[in-house]
Formats: sequence, structure tokens, C-alpha cells
Amino acid sequence: MEVLLVNPPDIASKYKDVLGLTAPPLGLAYIGAVLEENDVKVTILDAPALDMDFQGYQRELANKHVDLLGVQTTTPTIKQALAVGKITKELHPECTVTMGGYHATFMPEQVLENDFVDVVVRNEGEYATLELVDAIENDKPLRNIDGINYRDGDRIVETPKRRPIEDLDALPFPARHLLPMSEYMLFGRKQVLATMICSRGCPMGCSFCASSAMHGRRVRFRSPENAADEMGQVVDDYKVRMVGFMDDTFTLFPKWVDSFCKGIISRGIDVVWGCTARVDRFNKELLSQMWKAGCRTLLFGVESGNQKILDNVQKGTKVGQAKRAFKTAKDIGMHTIASMTLGMPGESKTTIDETIGFAKRVNPDYALFSLATPYPGTKFYELASKMGLIRIKDWTHFTLLTPVIETVDLTLRELQDTQREAFKEFYLRPNYLFKQLSRDKLLFAMVMYKVFKGALKMKSTPILGTSVDPHSENQ
Repeated sequence: MEVLLVNPPDIASKYKDVLGLTAPPLGLAYIGAVLEENDVKVTILDAPALDMDFQGYQRELANKHVDLLGVQTTTPTIKQALAVGKITKELHPECTVTMGGYHATFMPEQVLENDFVDVVVRNEGEYATLELVDAIENDKPLRNIDGINYRDGDRIVETPKRRPIEDLDALPFPARHLLPMSEYMLFGRKQVLATMICSRGCPMGCSFCASSAMHGRRVRFRSPENAADEMGQVVDDYKVRMVGFMDDTFTLFPKWVDSFCKGIISRGIDVVWGCTARVDRFNKELLSQMWKAGCRTLLFGVESGNQKILDNVQKGTKVGQAKRAFKTAKDIGMHTIASMTLGMPGESKTTIDETIGFAKRVNPDYALFSLATPYPGTKFYELASKMGLIRIKDWTHFTLLTPVIETVDLTLRELQDTQREAFKEFYLRPNYLFKQLSRDKLLFAMVMYKVFKGALKMKSTPILGTSVDPHSENQ
């Protein structure tokens, strides 16, 4: 068996457009590691990192033998993922085409409406993919594999949900040697960087987040020792000097973070890293320990500066907590990023203005102003679908940069204009400009260029016209 895992060409990424960020596909690297551990020949093709388009993929595939294709899917890139599957099937008709990731997990039947897709792997894909390889190689029935959907003649069969992986330490470290590690970018500049994840699952249940639906409300953590060992590996083997943690809330359990940081310090690992943090799940002592271990950047999911909006989306935090969080982080010396969302349920022009004003008052180093987007698998999507609120129904627009639902008193066009104005209001303040320029002129210039390049793209994005049915993957 020869397995090809693909991160499809990405033409809709908010991170690539606005922050110049291309990050390693950690999920594919985990699957690749499990397959290699079991003597399966596997290759990973990361098209965004290689700046590869569909023509390039077709040329690459023409010279490969592929028995099983696994494609990573997200909602805004599902059409690209399907295009990869179709190209592969045309070149290698006997290849088993599989899709995994968030979008395929929550829309398996719609994905399988495309006759070139054979299997959808739901939720965690490491061991389901391994069992799928074994079934294909040894002609075993697919019905015995938990956590998949597959086509059986004219029927779509759904097998029982797979139990989550309980012992995350038992997983091998991601197969980064299968990735183009020298091709990843931050702020449009190539960086030797790595991503890591120390937990799966989220207990918070925010209505706009699909993570708890994907991985469960119960959080499973790796041991601090195992995570610190991986940190040492990426530094020693790949000469990584920057690590980004992809956990939904890295600081969820402060005691775990404290133990992890002590492991980094005791091993003498010299690396700079950043992570996400909830505004109510840390303290100054913990941040001091994180700083000693190399943490320099915190991303806070603030979402809104209006308490009613936070309550509407079940965020579970207070505006005052967010204000204190930024002050505490600044006292330590951390770089801070505020992630704000405009256009959430109950939003009005007044509440959006409050959010923009709040961002300016807490004055993070950087601010991201996303537009509320109801992704499949979330409570937000269920509510928006039930109430008929989704105005743009083409998955490629579900990027957080294009409005797809209207609010109480803002049209799609007004929401798009408001987002662009939020970027301008935040980044063009004289005091902000002086502070950033005095600290790191080159980095600031690169960030500003990426932000406004993205903002200008927003201005020209076509958001009106004929909608496309989001339940049809054949568009």
C-alpha cells in the first residue's frame, strides 16, 4: 500500500492573506506518523506550503502510484479538497479516495454525494485511517471500521462513532520529516517553525466553535513530560526556533502548564513559543513561569466588548476579565493578540462599536477582527440554518473575512465595511504607530502590509448576487 495525504491548494485562507501565515498540517503529520509506525508507506503533500496549484498537483500525481488518498478538509477549502479527489480518481481510478477533517466530519453525506469520494473519516483520523489501509490491503469489510462513512452501491453507510484516543502519549510525534519544514511562513517571511498540540477537546461549549463537537467536551491532555520531549525534538532535529501551540485553550489547566514549563526549563530548551489563553484561566505567577520557559505571545479569544453578546454565544467570560488579562500580560512583557468577532447573534452597530472601542482601550500588540461565521458542527450553524439567516451559501466564502449572515441592523455590505474600518481604526492610531515603530520597525511594517493587503481584498470581495446551496458539494 502506498498512501498519499494531501493538504489541498488554499485560495481562501484568512491567515495566509492577512498574516502571511502558512503553518504545518499537524493532523496529517499525526496520521502519517501512525501509518509509518505500522510500516505503511506514506507521503504528505502540503500544497499551500509549496505554493502548488491544481495543475501542479496534477503533474505531481502523474508520476506517483497511489493506493489510498487522504485529503484534509476545512469548510472554506472543501471545494479545493474535492478537486484534489477528482483529479486523483481520474488519474488513478483504482485509488480509494478519503476525506477527513472538520468539514467532512460534519457533512459526510454531502461530501459522499461526489462519486469520486469513497470514504469519509470522521473525528480523529489516526487509527481509523490505519484500519482503512488494512481493510483495503486485505479485502476486509469496511463496516467493521468505526468512525467512517462510505458508499456501498447506492447506499451511504455510517459506522458507529469511534471512541476518542484516551492515551495521547501513546501517539508517535508528528511525522515532520514528511513535511516541507523550510517552506512555512509567518508575516510573509519563511520561518523554521513548528506547531504542536497538547490536548484534545474543549469543555467550554462556545456556540461558534466546532472543537467540542469534533473532539468532545471532555479534555484529554498529554503528560507535560511527553509534550516537553516533543518540544526538545523539534528544536534538536529540525532546528526550530518558534513553536505555536494549537490547543483551543492552552492555559485551561494552569497546573499542567506550570509542569510543562518546568520541563522546558529543566531540559534547557531554547525556543520561543506562543499559545492561546482564556482571559479567565491564568494568573500573573503562571505567566511569569511561561515567560521563563520561552513563551512570548498570547492570543486571547476576546470575541466582544459587550457582555450581552458574550452571553449570547455562551463564551463564559466577563468583559472585565478580558481587561485585566491584557494588563497582566503586558506587565509580564508578553506580546498580545486580541481575536475579536463582529456580527455575532444579537449584534448591532452599537455593540460592534463597543467591541472596536474595547480593542483600542486594552491596546493589544495586534488585533484580528473576524466576521461571525456559522461553521457546520456548531450550535451557531444549527441556529442560523433553522432561522434562515445564512445569506451567502457558497462554502468558499466561509473564511471569517466575508460576511455570510446579516445582523439586527447591518447588511452584508455594511458588515464588510465595518470590518475594514475596524482594522483601520485600530492600526492607524498615532500612539499605536509610535509604540510599534519604536519596538520593531521591520516586523511592524510587514504586519501592517499584510493587514491592509487583506483589508483591501475585503473591499473588493463580491458578496452579493446568486447564492449557492451549501448542502451541495457539486457546485
